[in-house]
Amino acid sequence: MAGCQLSIEGFVLSKELTGESHYRYQIFTYKKGLISCLKRRSNKPSIKTQPDIFDYASVELDQSTQNNIYFMRDFQLLKRYQTIGNDYKTFFYASDFSRILIKTLMHASYSPPVYQLFAQALESWASNIRPEAVFFKSLYLFVKKEGYPIKEQWWKSIIRSKRDAVASILKYPINKQETPVATIESLNQDLKKWVTGYT
Repeated sequence: MAGCQLSIEGFVLSKELTGESHYRYQIFTYKKGLISCLKRRSNKPSIKTQPDIFDYASVELDQSTQNNIYFMRDFQLLKRYQTIGNDYKTFFYASDFSRILIKTLMHASYSPPVYQLFAQALESWASNIRPEAVFFKSLYLFVKKEGYPIKEQWWKSIIRSKRDAVASILKYPINKQETPVATIESLNQDLKKWVTGYT
C-alpha cells in the first residue's frame, strides 16, 4: 500500500544495483538533504528516463507505509554532466567527493550551503580543468562549512611549503591555478586522511 508522495529536485550522487530488480540511488536535494530511493530496472531503459550519476533531475517518489522506503515513480532529466564521465581523473575526483558527501550527510545535519558547494563543484568538473584542484577546494570548503577546525588543526599539521600551496589553491580560480598537479594530489591525500580520522 502506497504512503505519501514526494516531489524533489536534486543531484544523483550514486547509483548501485540492489537485488535483481532495482537500482538504489542517493539523491542530494536542496530542501531535504540526502534521500535514498529505489527504482525498478527496466528491460529497455531509455537514456532520458534512466537516472545516471551526477544527473540533475526532477523526481517523483512514493513512500511505502510498510518500511518507509522511497520508490522512484518518475524521473525527468534537467541537466546531464556528461563531460565528467569523459575524463577518468575528473570522474574519479567527482565520484570520490560524492562518496564523502554521502557518508557525512548520513550522519550530520544538512546545510544548504553544502548543496550550493556541490553544484559549483560539478560545474567546474564539467569543464575538465584541474579536477584535482576542484576536489581540494571543494573538500576543504565542505569541511570548513561543516564546522570542523581544519585551519586550526590540519593546516597547522602540514609543512610550510604545503601551507603556502594551500593558500595559493584557495586564492586563485580553477582556470588560473599554478600549483603543480603532484603537489595538489599530495595535499588531497593528506586532507582525506585527516577528514577520515577526525570526522
